[in-house]
Amino acid sequence: MTNLESWTIQVGSVMLAFMLALGLSVRANAAPRSYHRLTPHQSWVDDKDPQEEIDKRARKFFKTAKKKLDDRQYWRAAVDLIVILDFFPTYSQGDDVVYWLGNCLYEMEMYDGADRLYRHLLKDVGRTKWVASALLGLQKSAYQKQQYDQSLKFYKAIEAHYAQTASTDESRYYAGQTYFSQGSFDRVLNVNSRIRKKSDFYAFGLYTVGLTHLKKGGVRQAIRNFLDVIELSPKTPERQDIIDSARLTVSYLFFELSEYERSLKYVSQIGTEFPDYSEALLLRAWNSVKMEDYQTALSVLKALADAYPRYYNMEEAHFLRGQCFLKLGYYDFAITEYGFIIDTEVTLGSESGSSADETRIEQLNVELGEQEAVLMKSIPIDGTNGSASLIADNQASIQSARESLIRRILFKRQEFNRLTERVEHLKKRFDKNEMRKRWRTYAEYGRARALFLKGTESK
Repeated sequence: MTNLESWTIQVGSVMLAFMLALGLSVRANAAPRSYHRLTPHQSWVDDKDPQEEIDKRARKFFKTAKKKLDDRQYWRAAVDLIVILDFFPTYSQGDDVVYWLGNCLYEMEMYDGADRLYRHLLKDVGRTKWVASALLGLQKSAYQKQQYDQSLKFYKAIEAHYAQTASTDESRYYAGQTYFSQGSFDRVLNVNSRIRKKSDFYAFGLYTVGLTHLKKGGVRQAIRNFLDVIELSPKTPERQDIIDSARLTVSYLFFELSEYERSLKYVSQIGTEFPDYSEALLLRAWNSVKMEDYQTALSVLKALADAYPRYYNMEEAHFLRGQCFLKLGYYDFAITEYGFIIDTEVTLGSESGSSADETRIEQLNVELGEQEAVLMKSIPIDGTNGSASLIADNQASIQSARESLIRRILFKRQEFNRLTERVEHLKKRFDKNEMRKRWRTYAEYGRARALFLKGTESK
C-alpha cells in the first residue's frame, strides 16, 4: 500500500472547495478548469486500471502543478495536487504530492496545515526521500509563528543528520534569522558563515551578517559585508533585490559618516524596480545637497514627486526643495515649498477606533485558529476519519457542514485582513502626523529665513 492510500477521496472535496473559494476571492475572473465540475466522489480512474495508467494520468496533473508552483500560483497548484490525492490515491509518487501541497499551504500562510503535511512525511523516515525537506518546512513554519526554540530544534536535526543535503543552506539562513530575532548575534555570525557561496541563500545570509555587525557596533565590518553583497552576480530577481538593499543600506552608512560621494555612488546604482526606490531617490537628493549640487538635487526631487506623488514622506522632499531654492537665491520658490509643509493640515487618528479594531483582530485570530484546526483535522491523512464508503454514505451532510465551515473561515479571514490593514493605516497615519509636526517646525524656520533674506536683498 502506498502512503496515499490512507487518504480518502474526501480530501479533494474539502480542500478543493477551500482553494477554489480562496482563489476566487483573490482573482474573481479566474476561469474554472473542466475538472472543477466533477462531483466530489467521481473518479477518473477505473478501479481496474493498472498502476502504470494511474501514474501516467496523475503525472499530467503533477507536471501542471509544478509549473504553477514555479509561477507562484500557489492556490492553483494546490488545486491540481488535491485532484491527485482525491482521484489517484495510489499514485506512486504520493510523497511528492504531499510535500508540495505542504509548501503551497506554507506559502499561503496556513502554517498549521503545512505542518501536518510535513509531519506526515516523517512517520516513516526510511521510506521517503523528503525527510530533510520536511524538517526544513517545519523549521520555517515554526519561525514564521515565532516559535523560535522549536524552529531551532528542527535546524539542529538537519545539521546533525542531513548536513550535506540541498536543505542545509536554507536551514542555516533561517536559523540565522531566528538567532537574530532572539538577539544571539554571535550565533548569527557562526551559523551564517557556514552558508556555502554557491547557495541561493548566500547573499541573504551575508546581508544578515552585515546587519548583525551593525547591531554589535562594527560599522566598518558591516560596510565590508554589504560591499561583498553588492559584488555578487544578480542572477535572480530575489538576488537583485538583496543587492539593491545592500546598496541602500551602505549608502545610508556612508551618508552618516559624511562620505557623501561614496554614498551617492552606491545609491545611484539602485534600479528603478527596487521596492524602496523612492527612498533611494530621497537619499540621492540629500547627498547632492550635502555636496552643494543643488540643481541636481532639484532634478532628483522632481523625479521623486513625478514617480511617487503619494510618497509618505513628501514633507521632507519639500523641505529639501526649499533648502535648494534658498541656497540658489530663489526665495519666493523657497517660501512656497516651506509653505506647503506649514499649511498641510495635521489630522489625528482615532485612538479608540484603533483600539477597538485591535481587540477584534485578537478575537478573530483565535476564532480563525480554532476553525482552521477543525478543517485540517478533517483531512484524513492517517485514515482516522472513516472509510471511503462511510464518507460516501454521509456525503451530503459532510459536504454541507464542511462547506459551511469553509465559508465561515473565508469570511473571518477577509474581516481579519481588512481590520489589520485598517489598523496599520491608522498607525502609519499617526507616524506621518508626528513626522509632519517635525518638518513643520523646520519649515517655519526655513520660511522665516527666506523672508529675511528676501527683505535684505530688496534693500
